[in-house]
Order: sequence, then structure tokens, then C-alpha cells
Amino acid sequence: MIVFTALFVIAIESGGQTRRIDSINRRLAYASDTARPFLLNKIAEELVDSIVLFPSNQKDSLLRMAEQNVIEAETISRKLNYNNGIGIALFISGVVKVNFALKNFDRAIIDFTSALPYLKAGSVRNYVALCYNAVAEGCHFIGRLDSSIAYYDSAINSYLLVKDTLDLTSCMIWKGHDYFDKGDYKNAYLLGTKALLAAEKTKDINLIGFANQQFLGLFLNAGLPERTIDYFHTIIRLQPLTMPKNGKTTLPGFMPWALWVAGEAYIKMNEVDSAVYLSRFIPLDTTDGDSYRFYGQLHAALHEDEKAIKEFVKGFELKEEVGHKIGLAGTANELGEIYLKRKDFKSAIYYTTYGFTVAEKIHAMLEKRDATEILSEIYSQTGDYKKAWFYNKLYKALNDSMATEQDRKKLTLDLVQNQLDNQTQQSMLLSRENQLKEQQLHNQTLLKNLFIAGAIVFLVIAVILFTNYRQKQKANSLLEQQKSEIQSTLSELRSTQTQLIQSEKMASLGQLTAGIAHEIQNPLNFVNNFSEVNGELINELKEELAVGNLPLATEIADDIQQNLEKVTHHGKRADAIVKRMLEHSRKDTGQKLPTDINSLANEYLKLAYHGMLAKNKDFNSELKTDFDGKVIKINTVPQELGRVLLNVYNNAFYAVGEKLKQYGSEYKPTVSVSTKVGSGNIEINVRDNGSGIPKEILDKIFQPFVTTKPTGEGTGLGLSLSYDIMKFLGGEIKVESAKDEYTEFKIILPSTSI
Repeated sequence: MIVFTALFVIAIESGGQTRRIDSINRRLAYASDTARPFLLNKIAEELVDSIVLFPSNQKDSLLRMAEQNVIEAETISRKLNYNNGIGIALFISGVVKVNFALKNFDRAIIDFTSALPYLKAGSVRNYVALCYNAVAEGCHFIGRLDSSIAYYDSAINSYLLVKDTLDLTSCMIWKGHDYFDKGDYKNAYLLGTKALLAAEKTKDINLIGFANQQFLGLFLNAGLPERTIDYFHTIIRLQPLTMPKNGKTTLPGFMPWALWVAGEAYIKMNEVDSAVYLSRFIPLDTTDGDSYRFYGQLHAALHEDEKAIKEFVKGFELKEEVGHKIGLAGTANELGEIYLKRKDFKSAIYYTTYGFTVAEKIHAMLEKRDATEILSEIYSQTGDYKKAWFYNKLYKALNDSMATEQDRKKLTLDLVQNQLDNQTQQSMLLSRENQLKEQQLHNQTLLKNLFIAGAIVFLVIAVILFTNYRQKQKANSLLEQQKSEIQSTLSELRSTQTQLIQSEKMASLGQLTAGIAHEIQNPLNFVNNFSEVNGELINELKEELAVGNLPLATEIADDIQQNLEKVTHHGKRADAIVKRMLEHSRKDTGQKLPTDINSLANEYLKLAYHGMLAKNKDFNSELKTDFDGKVIKINTVPQELGRVLLNVYNNAFYAVGEKLKQYGSEYKPTVSVSTKVGSGNIEINVRDNGSGIPKEILDKIFQPFVTTKPTGEGTGLGLSLSYDIMKFLGGEIKVESAKDEYTEFKIILPSTSI
């Protein structure tokens, strides 16, 4: 134990020990047996989490220390029959194995599944969720897709119990990836859509980007690279591209894969220059070989076959080393395809057969389908038509099961319309074909039965009448079905419109809440900081009392008292902020109340500004106010007027923020608010020096669903609702604007009740 402690201290000091690990290590030295498992597991967990802070040559040493800690924690826990300690130790043991090397996932899964019964018995819900998530991730990596889906279901349910929305949504996204790798596009798309909605509710930029990323491969493999690029543009609006540093990405973990798939989409669209441009942002150093595979595809598109083969082989060897089965099958297929192009049939058969075997073993339908298509072409070119026919038949069966029009129509409304158009055309062709066949049969019957013409004519007429009757029945049935579908679609559109209006109201509430939260954060930070300091001072006080140092103990007690006074001061400050905010967030009764317009305009300006800061810490704008002192209280509905002000302020801050992105430091964002007493009315003016409103939109800016924001950033209902509210309040709202110069909204209220 002494040797281990010394090794631990040396390694940590060389890498820069964190205060948290240092504190736990000191407690461990004097801990009882009942407390040791918890502390040992905690140190191991901190070591694994902080590996990135240490030089790469110390990684294995730190992991071995973590491994020794969990072994000791498990041993002590088993002696004490301590379920939590056993379960957490086994879980961390699996995490350590994966950090040593990805190829250890098989062994790590054993640790994770062994940990689950103990974690459940100990009721450690957060670790149960983490453990299910880890098993699912491992099963996905080694290609056990059905097991991965089942474990992600368990992880989702567990995260639901602990109310961890972020990790729950992440599991939904990965589950969608499992369905995609299985070739089940329908479930992949439906689950992906559900996950994207959940991610957008969290307002977490990285999670929203990750949720959008799952659609890239889905549309690419559905033969829609253009839609892939649409989603990629959505992602880079959320997460701007940055160059790799020292061969490693500076972007979130999901971005290299998104770049790779977008690059492949550009290649399929014959826009190789765009793929070359994206390659600048894709790092050479990856853990599982995906980058090598992308660069192989890029060189192949540039007709640089030798370079392409080298990159594919690097990716193949790395994926084989780490045990990434799905990627291994895909890279093997890429090698088979390029060797087929070079007429090196022996190598082509070797790699493609390898990919087919791996894909079949792990039930990766997409890779299996691609392998059968390549093998069919290889054997066709080598003259082995029996095998070519066999693999071609297998390819068609796999392709039909994975990518039928019935499934693809779930992807976009355009596909649904195409499907309906195709069905209509086929129905018309089939009807025409039947008519031609009946006419031919009629003519042949007449020729063969000239002597019994009367009987045949009667029979033909009967057949024609019956056929017409049936066709009319079918036509009526089809019309009824189409009518029902149209009515259903109309109901859905009305429901969607109602949901959009509610969404806009909830967005306003979200902005209001964000502003309150941001303003109250400052005093709460003081409370938290002084509370933490008091906790440390109390520990010091106990130590000094223990050694009898009363003078120093008295000084510490005085410090504690001063800190408590500060906690009380800032607590009262937070209480005052909350009370002030509650005055403007009482339940809307629709009743008009005496309202100070200057105060209301100023309060909502602060709330909107703090709400924007909460969303974007880098945002900044100069605020100018000029409130007319002659404006006194009038009778109005403050909550409704507040919604109008919040909407107009948010639009102003958005406009100056977008212009700041375009012009940089040479531009000074400014939002001005003023009030004045007019003839029988009060006027609130809100002016910004932002990007302005285009002339073609200005006249219809208050109409529903009209917006100047990009798709996905606005519903186009905010100003429409504001217009309706002002009519309800007996006032009006006007706008003036010049593109790239300014926008000014005038909110006019009747002052007859002053």
C-alpha cells in the first residue's frame, strides 16, 4: 500500500493534481474500512475522468492506479456485503478497460452486466442508468445491434427515473443509429425525429447538433445526398467549423463523423471540390479509423487509387485492431470495390467476402447489402455467372427489405407525394392494360364465334356492363378514401397551427424565465461561494479547537460570522429580485390594472437582455432609454402588454446580434427604448440599428408565419400574436425599417384612462 501511494503521488504531481483528488486522497489515509470502498471508487472515477489533463505517456499508469483502486474497493465491499461498492467498482473496472483500448469492449461488457444486479440492489439509480448506457454502447461498437437496442431502452427508462434529460436524449439518438445500421430506415427516422424534438427542448447546442447528425447517413443511404447536405448546413450553423490542432479535432465528438458523411454526400453529388474543402476539418488522428476511410473515399473520387488503397488499408487494420465490426465490414467493402475497379479480382473477392462475412455475423444489413452488390459484379466480370446470379438475387432481396418506397416515404413529405403520384400512374397504367386485354379478348371471341354472334354479343355486353359497374365501385371507393385522407390532413394542419401558436407563447415564457434566471444568478453565486468558504472555515475551526488554539479559532469564528452576514445580505437581494419579477408574472386574468408604462417597459427590457445573455454569453449591446416623465399609470393588462414588449425586444436583440456576426468589432449594436405622451395616447418606441426588414416583407410582417429569420429559428407567429394583443388592448403596433440601417416599432396605447 505504501508503494502504491508513493507511485500515486509522483504521477499526480507530475501531471498537476486537482484539488478534488487531493482532498479525497487525504481522507483515504484515515478512512475506516466502511468508508474506504466509496473513496477508492471515487479516486478511480476522478482519475479516469481527468486522463485528458495528463500527458499521453502517463495514461496507462493512471489507468493502472484506477484499476488497483477498484480491485481493492470491490474486495473490501464483498467482505462488507456492500452492494453499492461492488457495483460501482465493477462499472468503473469496465470503463477502465475501454480506456485502455477499444478492443476491450467485450471484456468491459462482462463487467458492466455483472455490476447491474449489485447497483439495482443498492438502489443507485444514476449508476444503473450509466451502466445500461455503457452496455448498449459496447454492444453497438461490437455489432450486437439487437442487444444494443434493448439496453438503450433500459438506459432510457433509467434516465427517465433520475430525470436526466440530456443523457436520455443521447440514448435515443444512439438507438436510432442502431436501427440505421440494421437497415431499418423507418424506425431510424421515426426515433430520430422524436430525439431531435427532445434535444431542441433541452436547448443544448451540442445535443441538438448531434440529433441532426443522425439524419445525415439516413438520407445519404436512402439516395438523397442533397437532404444530407441540408441537415449538415443546419449543424454547422449551430457548431461553426474550426481547424484540427496537432492532428486532433477541436470540434465536439460527433462532428468528425458528420464531416465525413457530408463529404461522402458531396462525392455522390459529383461535387468533389466541396468534399476536398471539408477534408481540411477532418483530423488524421482517430480512435477507430473513420477518418482513414473518408480519405480513402476522397482519393478514390479524385482517381488517386493508390492513395485511396493506402488509406482504406490503414482504416481496415485499425478497425480490426479495436474490434469495430460494423466499420470493419464497411471498410472491407470499400477495398473490395476499388480493387474491382482496378480489375484485381483476387483482392476484390478477399476483402468483399471478408466484409460480407463480418456483416452477416453481426446482422449489419446495410454492409451486407453493399457486399452482395460488389460480389455480384465481381463474379459477373470473372465469368462465374452462377455466383453472380446468387449474389445479385441476395442483393435484390436485401435492398427490397431495407429501402422500399414504403419506408422511404417516411423520410420527407416530398417522398410521400412522389409515392402517391407513382401509385396513381401505376393504377392508370394497370387500368389501361386491363382495358386493352379485354378489347383483345372481345375481338378474338368475335372472330372465333361468328356463327353464334347473338349469344357472344349478349355475353360481351354483360361482361362490359359488369366491368364498368365494378370500375365505378372502385372509383367511388377511391374517391371516398382520398376524401378521408384530405380531411385527416386538414385536421392535422389545424392541429399543427394550434401547436405552433402555443409554441410561440411558450418561447416567450422561456425568454422571460431565462432573463429572471440570469438576473438572479449573481446573488445566488455569492450565497453559494460564501457557503462553501464557511464549510472550509468550519473544518479549520474544528482543527484549531482540537489543538487548543483558541485565539486563531476566535478569528475563524469571526470570519464565519462575517460570511453569514454576507449570505443573509445576498439572500435578501435574491428575494427582492424574485418579488419584483413575480409582479410581472402573475397569472393572466385578462383584467385591466393601473400600470406604470415606463416601469413595465424598463423591466421587460432588462428581462429580454438577460434572456439573450443566458442564451449567448458573448452577446453584447448598448441599451439606451428615454422615458417621458409625463407618462403616468394607465389601465391595461400588464401581462399581455409585457408579451408584446418581450417579443419586440427579442427581435431587436436578434437583429443586432446577426449584424454583429457580419460586421464584427467595427459595428456597435444599440437598442433604444423611449416613451412619450401623444394626443390621447401613449407611445412606446423600440429602435435598433440591426439588419432591418426587407421591403418586400415589411408590408406583411404582422401576418401569420411571416419571418425574416432562417428556417428553424422562428415560427413567424410572434409579431402576428403581438398585433392581435394590441387590438385587444385597444391600441396598435406599427413598424418602420430601412435594410441594413434600422428597425423601429411603435406601440401605441390609448391614454383615456390616465
